[in-house]
Amino acid sequence: MKIKLDVTQSQDSPYFWIAEIGRAKLGIHQVDGWCMQLNDKISFFDSEDRCDPLLPVLELDRHLFFEHLHNIASSNEVLSQVIGEFPKELLLKHAFHSSFSAYWPEKALAWLDEDVALQPAFKSELIRFTDNTVMPQQARQNAKKILNSLR
Repeated sequence: MKIKLDVTQSQDSPYFWIAEIGRAKLGIHQVDGWCMQLNDKISFFDSEDRCDPLLPVLELDRHLFFEHLHNIASSNEVLSQVIGEFPKELLLKHAFHSSFSAYWPEKALAWLDEDVALQPAFKSELIRFTDNTVMPQQARQNAKKILNSLR
């Protein structure tokens, strides 16, 4: 799915939109946190099961995405705290727990490989992933490598 990193804010609106994912907008509410707008409906990412529309973010280069967030935070003091609360742990857990194919777990694994601080929170997911022979061997080996670094 095509993702466009962009920054828009409506006048007198508590919403700050930072990306377009297809026809949806990914953004931040100044008080309530991360959300997505599709048509007139706004959903908040307050639990793992609500992260499905957020999965395409995993297709982005992780460094590019977080650089975009950093640039927004450095230019907007009001949003800097909320931007730092991007629900990446919920998103990655959702990718591991809800996928029936290897596609999203492999994307999550690539992000996790670059986030050493977050890796211990995924020990059980990594163990299950390495034991799942349906997953591609190279991906299982990458998960095993991360697991071994945790010991």
